[in-house]
Amino acid sequence: MDTIPKRNSSPAWSRLVTTATKILLAFSFAAMVVGLISLGTALSETREGETAADGDVLGGTPGAFFAETVVEGLNRPTDFAFAPDGRIFIAEKNGRVRIFKDGEPLPVSFLEVFANTIEERGLIGLALDPDFETNGFVYIFYTVRIFESNPEGPKTGRVIRVTADGDVAAPGSAVVLLGSVVGDLQSPSCGDFPPGTDCIPQDAWFHVGGGMRFGSDGKLYIATGDGGQVPFDTPLRAQDLDSLAGKMLRINPDGSAPPDNPFFTGDPEANRSKVWAYGLRNPFRFGLQPGTNTPFIGDVGTDVWEEINVGAGENFGWPCYEGPEQVPDYTTSVVCQDLEAAGTAVFPLFAYPNTNGAAVIGGLFAQGASYPPEFQDAYFFADCIQGSIHALKVDESNNLVAGGGTAMTGAGCTVDFEIGPQGDIYFLSHFGGEVKRLRFAPADDTPELIQGDNDCDEDVDSVDGLAGLRHLAGLAVSQQPGCPALGGALPAAVPAGDPPDLFGDVDCDGDVDSVDQLKILRHVAALPFTQNEPCTDIDEVLDEL
Repeated sequence: MDTIPKRNSSPAWSRLVTTATKILLAFSFAAMVVGLISLGTALSETREGETAADGDVLGGTPGAFFAETVVEGLNRPTDFAFAPDGRIFIAEKNGRVRIFKDGEPLPVSFLEVFANTIEERGLIGLALDPDFETNGFVYIFYTVRIFESNPEGPKTGRVIRVTADGDVAAPGSAVVLLGSVVGDLQSPSCGDFPPGTDCIPQDAWFHVGGGMRFGSDGKLYIATGDGGQVPFDTPLRAQDLDSLAGKMLRINPDGSAPPDNPFFTGDPEANRSKVWAYGLRNPFRFGLQPGTNTPFIGDVGTDVWEEINVGAGENFGWPCYEGPEQVPDYTTSVVCQDLEAAGTAVFPLFAYPNTNGAAVIGGLFAQGASYPPEFQDAYFFADCIQGSIHALKVDESNNLVAGGGTAMTGAGCTVDFEIGPQGDIYFLSHFGGEVKRLRFAPADDTPELIQGDNDCDEDVDSVDGLAGLRHLAGLAVSQQPGCPALGGALPAAVPAGDPPDLFGDVDCDGDVDSVDQLKILRHVAALPFTQNEPCTDIDEVLDEL
C-alpha cells in the first residue's frame, strides 16, 4: 500500500496458554484498563511521526455491549465457522472438529486429526469454502504429529481440505494444500530440507500462526508464524520469501498460487509465488477488509509490542523490527542490516505496548451489525490475555480516524471472530469453551448491573443483566452458593407472577432473542424501553403470546 510509510533506521500463543491463565486471574478490571491504556492515550507510532492522543482515535468505552452465549461446553476451542444452513463448525486444539446445531453438539465429530498439541501447537485454523453448499469443502490448519517420540521437538504444520458428507468428513477426501513435507524422526525440521520445500516450520512450541479466511475474490488467505525463537536464527525465516514461515499466504482452493500474487514467479507451486505479505512473528488471527481484501493482521508480539499490520506485498519487518523499534537481538544480522539500509519495512497501522502481558487477536470488520454509528464498519480485535475487545476505524487510505473504542472488558481469552447469520459479530472464548454473540443494547435497554458478576458464576454476561433486572422487578434471582445478595431499591409496586422466558418478538425487530426478555423485565420493573414501529403496546403483545 502506497499510503503506508516505511520504517526508518531509528530506534503468544505461549502467552495465550501459560501467561494468560496467571494474568487473567491476577489482574483487576483497573489493571486491564491500564494494560490497554494505549488504546486511548498512549498509542505507538502508527504512521511515521504520528501518534494518537487521548480520545482522538478510539474514543471512550460504550456501556451497552454485552455477550450472549450461544454454544458452551467446548474443549479449548481455537476457531469456528458458520455454514450457510446455520450449523457451526468448531475446531478444538486437540485435533477435533465438531458441529453444533441450534446450540447443541452432534454426537459424532465431523473430523479428528492426529495433531501435536504442545503449547501453541494443535488444530489452530478452520475455514469453509465460499461454495460450501455446492462442494462441501472444509479447510483446516494443524501441527502434524507423525511420530510419538520427542513430542516437544521440531514439528511442521499442514493445511488440508476435506469434503463434508452430511455431518462428517468423507473418508479418504483429505487433500494436502500446504505442508506436504512433514519430515520424520531423523529429519523433523523444515530446516533439514532444501530451501523452497513445501514445509511449514514449527520448530518452536510457539508462533505457529493459524488464521485462515476466504476473501471475496475466492482465494484462501493463510497466516503462518515464524515457528522459531528469539535470539536464534529461526525467526529470520520470516524475511525469506522462499520459506512459508512468518507469512500471509494467498492460494487458490486447490493450493496453487494465483498469478496476481505480488511475488509470483511463474511457477504456481513455488513457495514465493504463494506469499501475499511477510515479516510476521505470530499472526494468529486476521481479518480481510470488505471491498479490498486487504489483510488487517493481529501479530502477537514479544513482551514489548502488539501489532495490527495492514497491507499486501509488504514486509512488516519481523524479526528486525517490532512496533516502532528495532529488535536488539537482530541489529547485527546481515538480513536486518540490509533491511534497515533499504528502508522498505512498514510500520504497523496500530501497536500498543505489552505493559503487563498482552496477546493481540486479529478480528474482522463489522458490517450491517446492530451497533452504534461509531462502531459501524469498524475493525474489531481482542486481547486474549487482557480479556478485552476493541475496535478501530480507518479512512479510505487506511489511516486511523475517530470512532470505535473499547467494546468490552472481562470477555475472557477471545481467539476468533466471525460474522453470524444476523450480521452481528460472534467470538470464541478459548478457556471458557464458548461461542458468544457480541450484542449492543440501546441506552434505554442497557441491562442494569450488566458489568458485574451478579450470579457469581465467574462470567460477566447477559445473564447478569437479567439477574439485575429481575432483582429490580422484585423477582427471584438464581445465584451461586455464597454469592452476596443484590442491593438496590425495588419499585413501589411489583406485578404478581413471573414473566415468561423468551416470550416472542416483543420489540418487533424481527428477531426473538434475549433483548426481548430484557424489555419485558424492564416493563415489569417500571423502567423505560424501546419498541420498533408499528409495535403495539407491550401488554397487548404479552396478551397475544
